[in-house]
Parts: sequence; C-alpha cells; structure tokens
Amino acid sequence: TVVKELERTLGNILHQGMYQCPTVLSQLRLLEVFEGINGRDVVHEILRDKDQMIVDNFIKELRLVKEMFETQRETPPSIPNVPPLVCSIFWLYALRERIRVPMDKIKEVSPHLISGEKGWEIRELHRDITEAVTKYEEMKLKEWHKSNTEDLTDCLKQPLLTTEDMTFEDGSVITQIRVNLNPRLILLLNEIRYLIKPPFNVVLPPKAEKLMNTTDLSRLRSMATRLEFITAEYNYALYSMDQIQGTLLEGHLTKINDLLEQGIKTYTWRLNESSDFIERANILVCDDLAQKLSVVQSNTREIRDLTMSWSQGKIDLFSLRDPDICYTIEELKEFHRQVLDDTEGRIIPNGHKIHQLMDSSLKVVQISKASPAWMDYVNVFEEMILNGLIDSIRTSLSSIYNKIVYCEQQEEGEYTPIQLIRLELVDSRIMFLPPLEETTNLTSVQEYVGIWVRDYIARALGVKMLHQDYYEEESGWSTARLRHHHQHGVGGGSLLEVGSLTDGSGDDTQRQQLAAEEEQSFSQYLDFVSRDKDVLELKELIKKLVEKNSQDCALVADLFRDYGFLWEQDIEGTFEDFLLGKISPNPFRAPSRSQYKHPNMFISRRSS
Repeated sequence: TVVKELERTLGNILHQGMYQCPTVLSQLRLLEVFEGINGRDVVHEILRDKDQMIVDNFIKELRLVKEMFETQRETPPSIPNVPPLVCSIFWLYALRERIRVPMDKIKEVSPHLISGEKGWEIRELHRDITEAVTKYEEMKLKEWHKSNTEDLTDCLKQPLLTTEDMTFEDGSVITQIRVNLNPRLILLLNEIRYLIKPPFNVVLPPKAEKLMNTTDLSRLRSMATRLEFITAEYNYALYSMDQIQGTLLEGHLTKINDLLEQGIKTYTWRLNESSDFIERANILVCDDLAQKLSVVQSNTREIRDLTMSWSQGKIDLFSLRDPDICYTIEELKEFHRQVLDDTEGRIIPNGHKIHQLMDSSLKVVQISKASPAWMDYVNVFEEMILNGLIDSIRTSLSSIYNKIVYCEQQEEGEYTPIQLIRLELVDSRIMFLPPLEETTNLTSVQEYVGIWVRDYIARALGVKMLHQDYYEEESGWSTARLRHHHQHGVGGGSLLEVGSLTDGSGDDTQRQQLAAEEEQSFSQYLDFVSRDKDVLELKELIKKLVEKNSQDCALVADLFRDYGFLWEQDIEGTFEDFLLGKISPNPFRAPSRSQYKHPNMFISRRSS
C-alpha cells in the first residue's frame, strides 16, 4: 500500500543516513529525529543490520571506557592551572557521562536494542562501570575530606613576606625576599572553588567551609601573584647588580628595604591596608628600581661592547696587504690611511655614544654629578674605555711586530717581503728609496714606521675623558686629580680621585697649582696610553727591529762598491790617462775583493 511504500522509503533514507553518522551517539540522535517511525515493522526490518551495528559499537565503547578507567585512574589527564584532585574528579565525571548519555538515548529511542542476550551484556557492562567510577570518585572525595582537618585560617594572620638566605657555588650568600603564604592554602581554596559548583556540588568539611566563608579567594590570589612578581624583580635586581651599581642605586634600595621590612613585620593577608602596601612596593620595585637598573645595565653592556669592538676587524695596515705581494711605500701609506679612516670612523662616534649613554644613566639614577657614588661609577667606565683603547693599540702594534718577525724567521724564497725598497743611482751616488736612515730631507723607513706607530697610539684622542663632563665646582669640590695606579703603566685602581676640599679662598695657591699640573699631565686617555708598559715595550721592539732590518738592508750597497769606478770616474778622463800611460789598477784584482767572494751573503732577507 501507499503507507508501506512511504515507510519503506523512509527506512531506506534512515539506512543511508546511518553511513554519515560515525559514532553511536550520532546514530541514536538520527533515530531520535524520527522517533516512533523506526518502531514500525517495515522500517525496523530495513534497519535491522544497523541496529546490530549500534549494539556492537556501544559494547565496544563500554569496554573501551572500562579499560581507560582501570589503566588511567591513578594518573588521569591533567588540565592546565587546575588542581590534581579536580582534574581526577572531572575525568571520572566525563567517563560516566560518556556511557550514560548513549544509554539514556537507547532507552528513549530504541529500547528494543537492549533486549536479548547482547542487551543484557550492555546493561551489565554499563552498571559495572558506573558503580566502579562512582565508588572511586567517592573514595577520592573521602580522602580529600580527611586531608583537610588542618585549620588553615591562621595562615592568613601571617606576615606577607619573609626572608631566606640563598647560597651560591662560590660561597656567597644573598638574603632574598619570599612570599609568606602556605601553598596548601591556595591549593585548598582552588579545589573548593571548583568542587562546590555544578556538576559536583560537593559538601565541604566544616573547616574548609569556614575558610571559604571568611576568605576572598580572588583577592588573595591577586595579592599573592603580585607579590610573587615584586619579590622576583627585587631578588633578580640584588643578584644581577654589582657593587658599583648597588652604590649608585643605594638611595632607591634604602626606600625599598624600609618598605619591605614592613611587609615582613607588620602587614598580613587579612589586613585591608595590605593592598596599599603591595601597590607602593610595586611602584618602588617594578616601576622604579627594575627600570632604573635595566637602563644602567643595558648602558653598561653597550659601552662594554663598544670598547671591545675597537680591537676587532682590520685595525693595522698589514691586515690589508696580500701576503704574496711586495708593496711600495706609497701603497703602504694608502693602507695606513684607510685603517686610520676606518678606526676613526668607529672610535670617535663610539666616544660620543658612550658620553650619551653615561648621561642617560645619570638622568635615570637622579643623583648629583659631584656625588662620590657617581664619581666612583664614572671611574669604572674610565677604566673600561682606557682598557679598550689600550687593547686596540696593543693589537695593532703586536700585528706589525709579529708580521716583521715572521718574515725575518722565514728562509729566503719562502716569503714575500713586506715593503719594496729601491736601490738607485742619483748624481753618481747609490741611494735607497725610501731612505734607510734619517739623514736626508726625505722620509726614511724608520720615520714612516714611527709615524704609523704614533698614529695608532693617537687613537686615544678619539674619546674624551668622562670626568671632563661630570666634574663641576659644586659642593666645595675644587679640582679633579688624576692618578696613575697600574704597576705596569696603567691599570687597576681608580683613574680619577676627587681632590682636596677648599672654599676657593685663602693661600692655597701652591696646592691648586699642583692639582692643575696633575690634571694637565693626565687630562686625556692619550696621557695614560703613552705611559702603558706594554705599549712602550712594543713601540721599542718595533723600532729596534726596523733599525736592524735597515742596517742589514744597507749591506746590499757593499756589493757595488768595487764597481764604483763605473759611475764615480769620468770616462773621458780615464781614457786620456790610459793614453798617457797612467794605468789604473783593475778593481777586480783589488785585495779587498776577497771579502766579497760570496756576495749573496749580503743580500738582505729582511722584511724591510
């Protein structure tokens, strides 16, 4: 009939729709849409295989849930920022719901699915799993009740902060500030916050209920979180700052320590005034100290990097040469000019940058330029800049010296000389170009090397001394006196020492004159560099090495002295003497020639 045809059509539609439903629950929801229709004989016959599929899949789902419960109940999946107990209860609730919802749908939509032998298996599995999960959940909550017999309300009467000594590997000890809050209290409050709400609706033990009723959890968590951040910033500041930075920020640290002392002794978690204390601490530590220290340390790192960069790259003329090419003096002069342009193009702007960074630090710390703390701070960077300049100059001088020594130690033919020196005949005289000695109006090899060395040392003029910016005649300070402390020329110790206290009056002319002389004697980094022991030693070694090479090179001229008659005597006059019978001796038979039996021994293998 027409009704049966319609039922058959609807049954086929439901049968095809089952293929689009991958889970038991989705298949039951499809049947729920056509509730009542699937019970008709025609439809039921068409869906018979699908009903069997639903039963089999649900049995598999029940067995899977049972296996998951038995294997994972001791280590349930965790949820970020949720207490472990609550994670376990959530997981147990989810397992129970995973089998309850499909079972309720089956009872409502297709109760015939749980009849028969397989239906009995479904009912038994469902009951066993539900009872096991519920029993385990009750056991977990019972254990939680027993563990909360401790009265944690007294924890709220404790001070906000406490101190703790931290010992490092080197034996140093730093007293750190810690948040004085029992972690068990926060854990318990978090657990309560979840368990008292649906779907759990757990009945709290008396002490836990009392704690919940008397504590504002959101306020307590906010206070604890802010204090954790404040103490972390404060402890990191103490750990990261050095002694000079601590002296520089001493005023700020004193204010902070006075305030934190109140958090250790006065303010508790229950006091309403504690919120104001935390706000003041946040301003002093996070907005004031941390930012000031960050700027000071950042400037320090940048200045250190700038000074270290002066010893990097190609900072001497020999670093530009090809080791397989012998260069003329003009080409070496061009290399030297390029090196000077490059180093000046770095050091001079870096010097200006260093002064800007120091001004930035002074502005941040907000202390007087004439204060002892600031002067000590300036001294540290005076030393850092000076060491950077000296390292740069030492590196350049060492490169020159090592290159010459390397060439001198090689066998003939195993190296290419650094500089080309020409031997020329000028007005019947043999001359070296450039000259080997400082006896002519032309610049000699030794003078060129001396100029290069002086130019490298003059790099120290590229940076202005810091104390010239920060010394002011205020607070009675009359002068800034420079001192030389390093045993080897310049080094450890303070470069700058504040002089005597005077009011500008009286007969202290001699003392002021002495201070002026000392200040003039050491008024720039060049004054210190010029007295550095290593610089002086390298300068002297280079000078002696060049002189020795020049002397060895000059011996080449001796090879041509026996042939001097070729250019020293007049050809026509010699011929006339010959016609007149005035015969000159053969120069090759001169007794002195024996010393030139092996002329190659005088050919210089030196780097000049």
